[in-house]
Amino acid sequence: MKSIYYLLFLTCFLFVGSCSKDDYNDPDNNGSSDNKPHVYICGHESVGTNKIAKYWKDGTEVILTDGTHDANAYAIFVDGKDVYVAGGESDGTHRVAKYWKNGVAVNLTDGKYDAIARDIFVSGKDVYVAGSVQDGKSSYYGGVYVAKYWKNGEAITLSDGNNDASARAILVSNNMVYTAGTVFEPTYSNNIAVYWVNKQVKQLLTPNSPNQGSGALDIAKTDNGNFIIAGSTHKGNTNLATYWKDEQQVNLTDGKVGTNLGSVYPSGADLYFAGWRYKSEGDYTMLANYWKNGTETVLNDGTKDAEAYSICVSNSVVHVVGWENGNYKREAQYWINGVAKRICKSQRWSEATDIVIK
Repeated sequence: MKSIYYLLFLTCFLFVGSCSKDDYNDPDNNGSSDNKPHVYICGHESVGTNKIAKYWKDGTEVILTDGTHDANAYAIFVDGKDVYVAGGESDGTHRVAKYWKNGVAVNLTDGKYDAIARDIFVSGKDVYVAGSVQDGKSSYYGGVYVAKYWKNGEAITLSDGNNDASARAILVSNNMVYTAGTVFEPTYSNNIAVYWVNKQVKQLLTPNSPNQGSGALDIAKTDNGNFIIAGSTHKGNTNLATYWKDEQQVNLTDGKVGTNLGSVYPSGADLYFAGWRYKSEGDYTMLANYWKNGTETVLNDGTKDAEAYSICVSNSVVHVVGWENGNYKREAQYWINGVAKRICKSQRWSEATDIVIK
């Protein structure tokens, strides 16, 4: 199981999943003049051998790429009438980090090395994007992944390049930039959950024994000014769903089965998290779930794998997106108070990666 765990850990923290990000908790955001709440969901869908990046507004899809090259959409942010989606698209050789504003692509990298954009945040007239870029120093692997964020297209390097690192979530508060992610140890057994305040790195868990590590996937700020970072820790081969409140670690699970948090959403005094866990000891079927103040709600019946990527709450209604296996492939899924709703009209492979209610 160790090799399976390490592969899953790397996949979760470097390439897969997303975080919820909307402007309910952003006092600097001007909001929309439309009083009717709208549901925005981003994701991707396979067409042939490539994936198409897209988003849905109230169920109506907006296609961002034409399927000529493989593309992903990982995060969505709505500012007034503007819709921003972060992700990446291959140019045929390398993956280019980019975002789309109202469907128009803005490239963040030149395609010389692989790169990906994982989260996006808009503050005033400034657009912030978190992601990672290979440094090109190794001809075989393409180099180490370096964590970065971009402000209005200008790259700011976060990690030192000694090990792979990912910047997975970003927010801006009081002109300070907060970015959460993971620094990967070479064997991926002692990964370190970190966050950066502007460019200063802070470790959330320092491994003190073999096969102990952690990773961070999302960050949010509560109305009371607390910073919440969601992710997981592990000691041995089992993930624990973990979050940090102002750097203080809280485990939501007991470690009997693998679990992981991919998204956090503060709503008043309540904390909501979305993620997954294995069904039981020895049964590695993945269950999509969410937690409210530590109480778990399972979203699928456990007959097939599922995962929850992103969560938000509006008028006490819990909205979660992710995927569930159907006919031996992933299908984008949207749960409203635990009731599943299909997003894609087709039967093709798809994922829903992030949700905003505006």
